[in-house]
Amino acid sequence: MQKALTEYEKLERQSRSAYNRRCINGRITGCGNCVGYCKFCEHPGFLTSKLREQHDCIRKGCRYYLPKERTYTPKAKKDDGSKMLLQIAQRCTQHIDDMRIMRTKNEDGHWIIEYVTVFGNCDLTEIERAIELCTGVSVKMRKLNYSFDCCVELLLQ
Repeated sequence: MQKALTEYEKLERQSRSAYNRRCINGRITGCGNCVGYCKFCEHPGFLTSKLREQHDCIRKGCRYYLPKERTYTPKAKKDDGSKMLLQIAQRCTQHIDDMRIMRTKNEDGHWIIEYVTVFGNCDLTEIERAIELCTGVSVKMRKLNYSFDCCVELLLQ
């Protein structure tokens, strides 16, 4: 079901450009800068917040002023547990001096814990089990393929 257009939205659609709007003072501004429209016959046009303040539209309760409706788009929370898993993995490996957990990510439903170390690959099944016991999710450790110098620098941070 399509929502009915507000009077402001109708005026926006009548505009020559999809992106620019003519203000009441004759200047052109971007549509994102507009906060309303004035229908007064002597200076019809779009209003920026500065123009609306200069003309004192809101305090006067101007009947020619049409406010631009604010659209609320909720931001998706990215709380998929990766921060908690990262903290637990860092706690479980804090006793290992030559290893640093860098990040966690969920790839196709499988948790990957990425780390750096100055040594080659080693058996981390005990650490994986400890993390799995703490979190209740299955994890796999993955060594990041960074240069030796980069790994040393990250370990010293």
